[in-house]
Amino acid sequence: MTFLYERLSSGPIWMHDDLIARCKHSWLKNILFINNFFSSHQTCLDGSYLYSLVVQFFLLLLPMLFISKRYYTTVLAIAVSSLLASIIYTFYEVSTTKLSPTLLLTANPISPEIYDTYIDLLYTKPWARAPAFLIGFLFSFLFTGESSISNNLLLFAPLILFLFGIFVIFGLYPYAIGTTIPQIFLAAYSALHRPLWSFIICSLIYLRYRNRNIDSYYK
Repeated sequence: MTFLYERLSSGPIWMHDDLIARCKHSWLKNILFINNFFSSHQTCLDGSYLYSLVVQFFLLLLPMLFISKRYYTTVLAIAVSSLLASIIYTFYEVSTTKLSPTLLLTANPISPEIYDTYIDLLYTKPWARAPAFLIGFLFSFLFTGESSISNNLLLFAPLILFLFGIFVIFGLYPYAIGTTIPQIFLAAYSALHRPLWSFIICSLIYLRYRNRNIDSYYK
């Protein structure tokens, strides 16, 4: 990316902002996977911030798994507390700085100032993107248990997860078409939509894993 970006193409629809220059001068941050700790105007983010997040969370996961073998309750408490703290942080930032709940196409275009602020405060930062990682980490403990899930829960859990999914997918539709939405709702959506989506995915995987013979129940 650093050496090839500026040579990939040219023309009237090619990028003419400072992205190419930032990519050229921030190669060390990319190699060290720390580019997402800096402002979007100081480094080459593009899609590489996702790789940085994956590496950072993976490096955090290793000691957490090792320590949890001996201090299970402590690690569990830290993970849950960190999850709640991240959600509260996102809610606070969006509600106090009047940010967009996420980056999406809207009838009223998001201003560049709000766009940049959202990226710098929330979109690329590990402390704001931690809920998905922490939810996956917490679900990993459930796979070691042997308790079965009741048939009633099996019937209602997919419906509940479906409703959560509808909220995540369509919750911002009124906002996207230009309807005025209270900032408190936008902040709540911003803080909860990624954790909810992660919870849905992990729950579906867990339900299927714990009930591998579920098909026989419906026959």
